[in-house]
Amino acid sequence: MSGPNDPGLAVVSTDQVLTYDYLDSLVDLADWNPILLTTLPGKLVDFPPNNMVGWGTLCSERMKRALEEFAELFVWLKVFVSYAGDQIPYYVLHPVAYPDVLDEGMTIRNKATGSVIKPVFSSEKIGSRHLFMPFKGGVNPVCSNNVKDVLEKEAINGIDFVKRPVS
Repeated sequence: MSGPNDPGLAVVSTDQVLTYDYLDSLVDLADWNPILLTTLPGKLVDFPPNNMVGWGTLCSERMKRALEEFAELFVWLKVFVSYAGDQIPYYVLHPVAYPDVLDEGMTIRNKATGSVIKPVFSSEKIGSRHLFMPFKGGVNPVCSNNVKDVLEKEAINGIDFVKRPVS
C-alpha cells in the first residue's frame, strides 16, 4: 500500500517527533493521548500523505473499519486531523509485531548498515497473513490481494497498490 503522487491532496503534518520506539514503549493504549494534526491545503482522503515517518499508517475511520479484521499485528492510535474548521478522527495503524517474512537470500541490503534496500518476500513465511509491516521503520504496510479487494470494494481513496516481489 502506498499513497498516490497527487499534489492536490491535503498533507497531514505534525511537529511532534514520535518514534516507533516511543510508541512501542506504551504499555497500554490507555497511555496514548490523541493528538491534533494539521493539514496543508488540498483534498483530505482516507489514506492521506503525511510527515509521520516512524509512527505507522494514517487511516480514516472508513479505512479503519475496512482493515480491522486484518489488523491483528497492529494497534489503532486515535488522532484528530484539523481540516476545514473541523477536528476529524483518524487513526494511526501502528505495528506491534514485525513478522519474519523476508526471503533473506533474495532481499538486497546495505552492506554497511544492514538496512533493507529491496525487500523480497517469502510466500512461505507470509503464510496466511493479510496485513503486516515487514520491518521496523517501514513506511507502509504490506497487504494481501484480499485486503486490496476489500479496500477497493469500500472505495477507500488516496491509496495505490504496488506489487512487491515474492519468492
